[in-house]
Amino acid sequence: MPRKRSPHPGIIVLPARPEKRQGASIRYVDPDTGKERTERLPEGAGREWLIRRSTELAGRRQALRDGAARITGNALEQAITSYYKEVALRPSTVKMYELSTNQLKAWGGVSSGDDLTLAKLRELRAWLLRLPGRGPESTNRDLRTIAAFLEHSRKAGRCARLSSDSIRDGLVRVRTNLERKSYLAQPADALVDSSGDLELQSFVAFLLLTGMRAGEALALKVGAIDWGAACIRLQGSETKTGLWRTVELGWTPLGYLLCEVLAAGKEPHQLVFTGLTKQIARSRRRELVAPWDYQELRRTCSTFLCSMPSVGLWRAAKSLGHHPDIARKHYAGVVRTEERFLEGAMKIASEVRALLVKLREHRRDSLPAGALVRHVSSRVSARPGRPGALPD
Repeated sequence: MPRKRSPHPGIIVLPARPEKRQGASIRYVDPDTGKERTERLPEGAGREWLIRRSTELAGRRQALRDGAARITGNALEQAITSYYKEVALRPSTVKMYELSTNQLKAWGGVSSGDDLTLAKLRELRAWLLRLPGRGPESTNRDLRTIAAFLEHSRKAGRCARLSSDSIRDGLVRVRTNLERKSYLAQPADALVDSSGDLELQSFVAFLLLTGMRAGEALALKVGAIDWGAACIRLQGSETKTGLWRTVELGWTPLGYLLCEVLAAGKEPHQLVFTGLTKQIARSRRRELVAPWDYQELRRTCSTFLCSMPSVGLWRAAKSLGHHPDIARKHYAGVVRTEERFLEGAMKIASEVRALLVKLREHRRDSLPAGALVRHVSSRVSARPGRPGALPD
């Protein structure tokens, strides 16, 4: 009788041996080193996982035959390399994460993810705490990043002796004093400080009234503004967190009008801030005297918005891209206000009205007639005596 072909060629399954306290494992030949390797079978892994792993090994062998470079270094370094290839991270995020994974390499406690256990993770944590010249914030950053890497590797079957509980228990964060986030108690100062540069002042007002991150605002296109719904719709590729978000404008009539003036005469694919880049915005900011930065403008919006009873904590957090727990911990109740509109709560309505007048006068000569006229929804339209009312 002919021998039945294995559904996962190249992988031998070794059954569990309870008498020796050994779980089920697999044995295969590493394509890069040519050496036989044994890994513990991940909990819950079945036929589909074995077939997928066999296909990965076959693909790697074919890639080597086609001229791909062999991976050098130990198995832990290979796992870290695979992590950055498999997880979608921005280049700036990869650079920050590499600072932490390099600490894991420098520790040298293990050479393979399969050797990591709860006891080893506790040794790693104790080693990080003993490093000289590092505060608790840096240590917690390393612990968070390494925990994210290990959780991904565990699900990929590269850390067979770890569980989610052991990763959490072995890499406990260091307790730190929770300081209040800095914000501008007088947001009008930032508008007055930047009044000499009309484009920069517009950018400052936009960040204060929307709470968007500076990078998100600089990459914002006109087509992302939903005029009928009075909101800005951001896709996952346009946000720091990778999650889509809707930035509401219903609680800031002047913010809505500011978007109108900035977008007037532009096509949907064009940027709202065409004359600013990150480098230009930073250099112009450094020319000012006041000690605020763009992140502080976002925190200022968060502080006032989360304290407005007409908005509610959940809606504010959803618009700003915070988790409600973060918004409650850092921003809720810091200031007291009964205003219905954000510009009124910040006491910047008069400054933003004056800015809108200057913007309209500045752009009137460069745009065709009627380009600055757009229908404004009655829900956010300005009326005399309301925060959104423009001066004649």
